[in-house]
Amino acid sequence: MDSLIKQKCQNEFIKILADGAKNTIWEDSNKCKSLGIFADTIPDVSHAEQLVVGMRYVNSKGVAEERTIAVVKAKSIKCKNLAAKIVKYIYALRLDVNYIVFLSCDFASTMSGWFEGVQTSMSSMLGWKILYFQCLGH
Repeated sequence: MDSLIKQKCQNEFIKILADGAKNTIWEDSNKCKSLGIFADTIPDVSHAEQLVVGMRYVNSKGVAEERTIAVVKAKSIKCKNLAAKIVKYIYALRLDVNYIVFLSCDFASTMSGWFEGVQTSMSSMLGWKILYFQCLGH
């Protein structure tokens, strides 16, 4: 029973920290008028695909900031499913989707595909053309 209480306290503490981090990101990023989203899928040690979603913006002091906003298991690596997950986490942070101007990811056709990539699916979901930039890390 004692270990169950410790685990519950630990989980509550982690949630408090995560909520604080989300609020800080929200406060900083909602002051800017343009956001860039980056995303990539990577296999973990069990060979399950993980989706990493982050954002780039310039803070009120003119300094570029980059924040990871989600690392989640990707049940499907189909472009529409990945795009829906990315948009879900953008909404979960209460970010203004009207300020999203670009998506940066690797050059794999699932992400960058002109006709059916994540960028095209996100553009369709949000109602405007989101620019695509290849991730410089790739």
